[in-house]
Amino acid sequence: MNNYGSYNLSFPQNADSYCKKNGGSIMNASKSIMQNLNRAALALAVCLLTLTSAFALTNENHRLSTDNSAAASFSPSAVFKSSWVDYNVTEGGIKGMRVHVSFEVTGLKGVDAKLVARVQTDDGGFLPSNSSYSNGEGQLETSFSMKPGYPTTVYEDADMFLPYSEINLRKGVWNLKLDIDLSYEDGELIQHLAFKEFEFTSGGGNNDPTPTKKEISAVVNRVWVDYDVFENKRKGMRIHINFEVTGLKGVDSKLAVRVQKENGDFLMTDSSYSNSEGQLQVEFAMKPGYPTSVYKDADVFLPYDEIILRKGVWNLSLDIDLNYDDGELIEHLNSHDFEFTR
Repeated sequence: MNNYGSYNLSFPQNADSYCKKNGGSIMNASKSIMQNLNRAALALAVCLLTLTSAFALTNENHRLSTDNSAAASFSPSAVFKSSWVDYNVTEGGIKGMRVHVSFEVTGLKGVDAKLVARVQTDDGGFLPSNSSYSNGEGQLETSFSMKPGYPTTVYEDADMFLPYSEINLRKGVWNLKLDIDLSYEDGELIQHLAFKEFEFTSGGGNNDPTPTKKEISAVVNRVWVDYDVFENKRKGMRIHINFEVTGLKGVDSKLAVRVQKENGDFLMTDSSYSNSEGQLQVEFAMKPGYPTSVYKDADVFLPYDEIILRKGVWNLSLDIDLNYDDGELIEHLNSHDFEFTR
């Protein structure tokens, strides 16, 4: 006999009876387990199918970049805020206009893109160019390159320079507009943003355009006349004008004074005091040196012998205008009545 101890193993007295009595419960438990396993397998299969569809849908709406990060494939968009232009500015010794645009763009984070401005005539055509300011279609274009750093990036002042010499038009005053677009770097259009209208005066060659009339204003403070004065031994009248002008800095321009009768007709002459229409006119030439320039005493001399009228007393008027150097009217400034005896 060993000393490992004893164990009391007891079995039912009737094993066959026990199995018959409890066998049904064991079989039912096994069947229940199998059913649960089958349900779990079916659920797993459904989950796999669902995940496969979801993965396919995810891949359909997103693309992976080279660094395997997901990038949404929705189209970029932009919101235009405002645009303004600085005229007669110089960049690199070249005179031109600087175009400013305020806008915000969404969906272009890290993408090379550009803001572009093309020049369009009032008939809808774009000005051509074969210079460095030409786009892929041979159209005159200036641009602002960008690579937004945020999902939505705000540009308060994106500016582009356009030389006047690139605007090749025949001599005259043109109503033009800037077509401002957002494009990819290769020139593909993303979105049109705005039009900006402007007036351009062309000399017909190397352009040295003037500001638009809308940007110019003048105020006459006083007009007075000295009668019976002499200049170069000719007797006449000296006309004095006190005025100020805004928007003509650096622009060749002039005050033009014509003589008008009571019926509205202007006096005519064929002398050196004649304008292009044969009207009697004296001029004060100027080129303002400041954004707003004050002329306390701009004076012009009008010889009496240039006032061709029959004998009598005449009620006349001095018509005072502000003109470009070529004679085009900018603005009528004032009238000054006087009496003349022939």
